[in-house]
Amino acid sequence: MIMRTWRGAVRPADEQRYLRHQRDTGVGEYRETPGNLGALVLRRERDGLVEVTTVSFWESMDALRAFAGEDPGRAKFYPGDDELLAEKDAHAALRGHRGRPRPRGHARARLTPARQAPRRGRRVSCPPMADSPKIVVTRRLPEPAVDLLREAGDVWVSPDDRPLETHELHDAVKGADVAVTLLHDKVDGAFLDAAGDQLRAVCNVAVGYDNVDVPAATERGVLVTNTPGVLTEATADLAMTLILACTRRIGEGERLIRNREPWSWHMFMLLGMGLQDKTLGVVGMGAIGQALARRAKAFGMEIVYFDAQRADEAVERELGARQVELDELVSSADVVSVHAPLIDSTRHLIDADALAKMKDTAYLVNSARGPIVDEPALVEALRAGQIAGAGLDVFENEPEVHPGLLGLDNVVLLPHLGSATIETRTAMACLAAKNAIAVLNGEQPPTPVNPEVLEGARS
Repeated sequence: MIMRTWRGAVRPADEQRYLRHQRDTGVGEYRETPGNLGALVLRRERDGLVEVTTVSFWESMDALRAFAGEDPGRAKFYPGDDELLAEKDAHAALRGHRGRPRPRGHARARLTPARQAPRRGRRVSCPPMADSPKIVVTRRLPEPAVDLLREAGDVWVSPDDRPLETHELHDAVKGADVAVTLLHDKVDGAFLDAAGDQLRAVCNVAVGYDNVDVPAATERGVLVTNTPGVLTEATADLAMTLILACTRRIGEGERLIRNREPWSWHMFMLLGMGLQDKTLGVVGMGAIGQALARRAKAFGMEIVYFDAQRADEAVERELGARQVELDELVSSADVVSVHAPLIDSTRHLIDADALAKMKDTAYLVNSARGPIVDEPALVEALRAGQIAGAGLDVFENEPEVHPGLLGLDNVVLLPHLGSATIETRTAMACLAAKNAIAVLNGEQPPTPVNPEVLEGARS
């Protein structure tokens, strides 16, 4: 007799739907296949999730191979011995807890005596299967992405929906073949060393990767991937939202209503600035900067931009955009919007000197990375009236916000919502999953950051 197991995990709220699916499809499909002797579904709770194991029994390896066909995921099998299943559970639990003691009351999943497979004097002799790759996800992702990953290996998702402390993060990634990280995870040499030499890729769920020490990863032969493209439109929408919110003083008006302050309409109440015939200065004319410029043009704005590289001539013609130096941009623009990546040369690119050059009627918007703007200098500029206002979706020491910003009415503050649409966050997570799967399959990932690692592997 041959025994095959398949394991997945779901949140408690999804358990009944998932169990019905397993019984109606998986188990039903097994029982309809010639050579199948039966199947059952087991469950247990661990790390805040419900782990579901489907066990099927087959009269021979030929029957199992006939069921699996050409699908290697369906060909996973284990000898017909309940002790081996227990050993597999123990191994999975050890990897799931990564060296931590098993919680009290944490039982192994075993077949009940009435339904155990018949014991034999020795285990069935068959070629051992390689262990499934271990995929560590450092924080909860949209379920479609996790489903993709589960098809590629053993997936562990942090049960704590928060940034992991450094020691927790290092403990979590031990033994991982692929780590799926988020922008709050510091992926440095210590992280990479904690993961181990078997680590093949770090798949960052963000377009930016300033949280990853790419040279350290490259030195160790670890591929880094990101998620560009899929969040362009959502982030540009958010930047345009900030422009409108701060120039039209939306936050001040909303607070007035919520605070139940007395008011009556009059000609000079909360006057803001219109955008028609005003100048937008785009700092960083990449995909998001261009997408914002298209929106701003629809509002009747003129476009100037600062970037180390000139935009395509077709883009400049479409937008009527003109490349200028940073000093000219900040001194001429009515709105300065930051869309540059965070690298050494852009850290505090918008500093006290740049703010001093801006018009006292101008606004600053940042939806890129917080440290590009010198936050204490911005607080002083807003307090002194050097600029009219600001709209911020990112912060220098995120998630901490400079206390000086919190007491100012002329700044709109958002908690890093640039990509926060259902469609975009799902697409980001799925792109990261596709990168991970490609690496595990020995294929070219869609969006590598350090492709020289791939070239080195081929040579």
